[in-house]
Amino acid sequence: MINEFRILSRAEYRTDYRDHIIATLGPSGTSSEFVARQLSERVMLLGNYEMAEAFIHDTDENALLLVANAYQYINRFYISQRTGPIGAFFCDTPPYVLASKNKCVQDMPDRPRISSHRAPAHLLEQILPDAAFTLVEADSTSAAARMTAESTVDACITTKIACEKEGLTALYDTGVIPMLWTLFARKA
Repeated sequence: MINEFRILSRAEYRTDYRDHIIATLGPSGTSSEFVARQLSERVMLLGNYEMAEAFIHDTDENALLLVANAYQYINRFYISQRTGPIGAFFCDTPPYVLASKNKCVQDMPDRPRISSHRAPAHLLEQILPDAAFTLVEADSTSAAARMTAESTVDACITTKIACEKEGLTALYDTGVIPMLWTLFARKA
């Protein structure tokens, strides 16, 4: 039964990654950043996972790539001549929220434009089961929050962290998501 298992606490993660730069998906406020900071204080946030992979190959420092296993193209890092997996672990994401500049869902337009990274976008069907909306894909949940703050869209699915950073209102909290994460290193 799943309840018999538990998520590791930060103190239980391996400590040999602490001297590495962890390259992952940015900008600040993503789940990827949240998890990377559990492993190391040295975190490099980039526009997408592919840019993070390029970073670990371009830097002279010890660097690892951290990718959420919900990422639709993670297979490209597993099946690669340049990178290989060196570790995988579970870590909950921060809470995901439907966020907006509006103070309540009823204040949104009849057919709102809602931004989300592809991975959590299906949460909209649970949050707004009978509503018509237009999904606008973003490169990350933090980018979705920024789009909302800039009024490019009416609302977004984002992390609670990014919601607060962008000064948005959390209209609905979906809770944390138990996530499998993989660390990749460059091949010799």
